[in-house]
Amino acid sequence: MILGTVAAAVAVAGAGTVGYTLSETNSTASDSASPSSTSWSTTPAPVASAISVTASDFSLETLTEEKECFGSAGCVVTISIQPTFLGSPAALMNRSFKVLYWVDGGESPILEKFTMTGTRATIDSGIVVATDSSDAEITATVTQVIETTDGT
Repeated sequence: MILGTVAAAVAVAGAGTVGYTLSETNSTASDSASPSSTSWSTTPAPVASAISVTASDFSLETLTEEKECFGSAGCVVTISIQPTFLGSPAALMNRSFKVLYWVDGGESPILEKFTMTGTRATIDSGIVVATDSSDAEITATVTQVIETTDGT
């Protein structure tokens, strides 16, 4: 059961800049009057769409928002997730993804999703999980990342 939607910036592990490498070489002939020549060599920055984004590029933390227990009948726990992107920040530039993940630790696994546009995530909040006991550990694991063209 989903209770709402929130938008958040995804934590990005590591940071860096992407650019071009320019090198200049001057050559002059000592015996001739030829002018020096300059040559430029460029190493293009990785194209974002060429950088693969996979399930292993994400880490999910589950946050317990509410917990109501009913003795031997188990508990109803409301959780939210907090994703962290572990890959290169350049991989997210000008791209959109649908990220599918499993929530485990309840009576039944739950398949959920969030969307990403750049480093901004739109996450369904308030995922309700029924557990067998108050000691159940609820986890979330990304299983699939699908690139989209419209942010959905």
